[in-house]
Amino acid sequence: MKILQPLLFAIRKRIFTNFDLRHRLFYLQHRIIHLRSPVCLPWFKMRGKQDTVNRIHRLALEITRSRMRGGMVKGVLVWPIVSLLLALYAVYRYGIHVEKRYRISLWLQWKQIVYLANVYNLPPQSYYDFRLWNDSNLIKADQYIVWPEHAVIFDWLNRNLDTKTLDNKISFFEFCHSTDIPTPPIIARFDRSGMEQWYCDSSSFPKVDLVVKPSTLSCGEGVERWEHVEVCQKWKRGDSLLNHSELLSYCRHLAAKHQLIVQPRLRNHPSIEQFSNSALGTLRVVSYHLPNTKPALFQSCFRMPVGRGEADNFNAGGIAAGVSERGKLGVAVGKDVRAGLFSHHPDTQARIEGVDLPYWQQMVDLALLAHERLGGPCFVGWDIALTINGPIVLEGNDKFGVDLAQMPQGQPLGETKYAEIVTAAVNATNPEPLLKNILV
Repeated sequence: MKILQPLLFAIRKRIFTNFDLRHRLFYLQHRIIHLRSPVCLPWFKMRGKQDTVNRIHRLALEITRSRMRGGMVKGVLVWPIVSLLLALYAVYRYGIHVEKRYRISLWLQWKQIVYLANVYNLPPQSYYDFRLWNDSNLIKADQYIVWPEHAVIFDWLNRNLDTKTLDNKISFFEFCHSTDIPTPPIIARFDRSGMEQWYCDSSSFPKVDLVVKPSTLSCGEGVERWEHVEVCQKWKRGDSLLNHSELLSYCRHLAAKHQLIVQPRLRNHPSIEQFSNSALGTLRVVSYHLPNTKPALFQSCFRMPVGRGEADNFNAGGIAAGVSERGKLGVAVGKDVRAGLFSHHPDTQARIEGVDLPYWQQMVDLALLAHERLGGPCFVGWDIALTINGPIVLEGNDKFGVDLAQMPQGQPLGETKYAEIVTAAVNATNPEPLLKNILV
């Protein structure tokens, strides 16, 4: 084992210093933990249920099946075995915590995960995300929407739409600028080709705190905050202290992997500063837009950064609290079940549960205005920041995260208008008869 230690150290060092490799590993792990059967197997309960939610489950599998060869045979032979292994991996990651805190044995956890995977086609990760060891959640197992089916349906719905405006932060900035939607300014753009574009008067960074981030990545990946140190006129992040030319070279180096943008750091409005570790908190507003109607609010939740996190993203270690239809915060949760529940912010100790979120309605109204001017996708997940200058739109997502939509709310999407809206959106696209029959 000692002989292997230098090799293991080198591998770990390469993973954590090579941004592109970390990015690939992140998405590989995301795909593995959300694996499910790609076809509707004969024993799945959704086959015999005619409610709207189970029709949506079957619709997603039918869209997937149409792209596969020999899907049913492969599913029958492979999925039961794969689900056993994935269940073991899930228990390995979270089982001991749940056993200690909730007194659910490892054996029972594994059995329940395998059952849910082979009866409801739920990825093993969902057992811990949605706390399905709890009987009150377990009986709603078929009401949860999971990422693979959500992504498949939304890709199908948006197949004839140009979603570049939402997929690329530069395109999104240009959209907001042209439609008078308040959004953070861009100081500079660095392309993989070596090209640079400066959006300010001079080709130099202003002497303020900066945020450096890839323009095409999500989930807070690659976001870096560089604080300007007035005394020495340099920028600091962690143990790194760079002058202007060094920071410029650093940005050019990062851009060799992913297109990069540099923006001024935004600060929270004083009324929500107690919900933050000094990084920016955001309201995720999910809006929907059906033909011949105006955009409307589907739901919202408030994301808060914790610890040393430079972003509030749910997948990057932040916490999130559901927001009621009147703007009141619920209990906050972390993406990792081991983080627990939070009635108070873990850093500032400010109360979260039951507090009215300041300017909530204004932030929602801004998201609806942005959706109206954008048109396009049926659903959009907007990230709205409340800054000292008021609400601004950070970005929009044509496939909002279903974990963020269900975990903080403590409610499966099947108990909301989700299935009804998706059904109406699918029917409005004049789908092929096979898909249409599933929804009838």
